[in-house]
Amino acid sequence: MNWIVIIPAFNPDERLRKIVERNCELDNMVIVVDDGSQESCRPIFEGLRENCVILHHEKNQGKGAANVGARILSGGWNYLLNCRLVFQEKQSVRTAADYGALAVLILLCNSLLLQGFSFGLGIPLYLAKILTEGTLFVISWLVQKKLIFKMKSGVCQ
Repeated sequence: MNWIVIIPAFNPDERLRKIVERNCELDNMVIVVDDGSQESCRPIFEGLRENCVILHHEKNQGKGAANVGARILSGGWNYLLNCRLVFQEKQSVRTAADYGALAVLILLCNSLLLQGFSFGLGIPLYLAKILTEGTLFVISWLVQKKLIFKMKSGVCQ
């Protein structure tokens, strides 16, 4: 498996099948989120079941819900990688809870910074997104290093 690909889908057509097939050819794990699609779209999702994971929402929750879901999944993977590879600390309830709190804070700050950069300062959206992600990357790394994994002299305490 190379990547985990999350595809939000609302009333999709046959293009969704092609996208899923291509990602499977690339050895990606695919998660399709049926975001409250009409009953007439059910056969499309049923046809994808053998190639990917299908999650179903009874009513449309919008792109924001897909973004939050992707960030939660990403945060879980980041926690595992940071524990094992970056900070080389064993997983614990304390670090998981601290990391979860950091992830929620990042999610909130992401929205605030993006709105501030794009609407407040008038920066084009794509550039505002790059600035937001870069800022949050640095802040997240510093918080993890100083507070969550408590590194001193290059060794986790």
